[in-house]
Amino acid sequence: MLENIFDIKKKEALNFVLPKRYRFDETKIHLCESVLLIHVYYVDKISVYVKYIKNIPPNVDIIFTVSDNKTEQVLREQLIDLEHEYKVIYKENRGRDISALLVAAKNELMKYQYIGFIHDKKERNELIKEDTNIWNYCLWENMLGSMSYINNVITTLKREKSLGLLVPPIPITRHLDYGYRSKWTLNFENVKELVQYLSIRCELDREKPPIALGTVFWAKKEAIIKLLQYKWQYLDFDPEPLKNDGTLSHAVERALPFIAQDAGYYTGWVMTDEYASQRMENQYHIIKDVYHLLGKFSQIQFVFQVEEWIRYENQLSDFCKQYNKIYIYGTGNNGVECFKYLEKNKVVPGGFLVTSKDYIKGKTLFGVNIQIYDDFVLEDFAQKEGIILAVQEKYQQDIFEHIKCTGINGQNIFVWRNIWM
Repeated sequence: MLENIFDIKKKEALNFVLPKRYRFDETKIHLCESVLLIHVYYVDKISVYVKYIKNIPPNVDIIFTVSDNKTEQVLREQLIDLEHEYKVIYKENRGRDISALLVAAKNELMKYQYIGFIHDKKERNELIKEDTNIWNYCLWENMLGSMSYINNVITTLKREKSLGLLVPPIPITRHLDYGYRSKWTLNFENVKELVQYLSIRCELDREKPPIALGTVFWAKKEAIIKLLQYKWQYLDFDPEPLKNDGTLSHAVERALPFIAQDAGYYTGWVMTDEYASQRMENQYHIIKDVYHLLGKFSQIQFVFQVEEWIRYENQLSDFCKQYNKIYIYGTGNNGVECFKYLEKNKVVPGGFLVTSKDYIKGKTLFGVNIQIYDDFVLEDFAQKEGIILAVQEKYQQDIFEHIKCTGINGQNIFVWRNIWM
């Protein structure tokens, strides 16, 4: 079985931090060897990208894709002083940037050995507008940071024989969680369907996140050849207005590293040295703030405690699945938090259990009956019922022994730990 690309990237530390101010290798990049495809859609954003477009070396060809005359007109006006020839290709307004890559410009791209691809991005949600701008900066800066940097990227692809795809890192911001969680969202199944359709050999795992988002990359043509060679049509793509998630376009952006793996190549993250420095500083402060909040509202102070809690949650989940009914022993803070946890995980307790001195006849908690343990165990307990012991730690051992003395198997008892208190 092939190794998952997430594991490969982690094990091999496939992060390429390249200098922005100078070329580290004067290896000559020949004309007609490399091309950059730029899809332009948002007319009002063109001026933002002009400075990056001017960084493209003269030995790298440029192709733009647009969907209307106005966009081409504004583009040519903004690039009036660009000392670099370029080609403009029209495309249908369907499939957005992905159809620009796989339909409109595909025949042109097939002429080159090294292919770069980038597109504009715009966020209308004010809440995450700043974060989207950070992501956009990540994409453009790490694709076209400077003329020297672009040469360094292509040189790296030429030098590293096993490297086929370089993508900007997944962004780290305060409102977008792409960098922290598995971002398959609605796309695991459609990625699975896409790679099967293209006969891509890979190991997909829902628990291991994709390592490429945004459909922005530098690549060896051979690394993505199966994607390019397929006879895509505009009708293969969803019509506008495009859904926010779960489309073919969303599948392609996540599938790229798997396609490269099938062709025998690794995928790595690439970034300018300046961006890497900024990212490291930003990441440090985000992590510091997260741990400050964790320490303020829970007992968690270290990463291993988070890992312990995840293991504990899995054990608790397995315990609940074993029994027809679950009872909570305790009605104090621990019992309440245990009930909330079970409720959140759609487990309805059969009741609360207490010692007789704490019991008031007919009393309920959250609409659930409270019973005296000694009475309950004599009348109602069965071997297919489990007890979660949710009392203060100083009482746990005595109650645990008492429960066992009443004939209950210790395997039917689970000790609640509430690290969030």
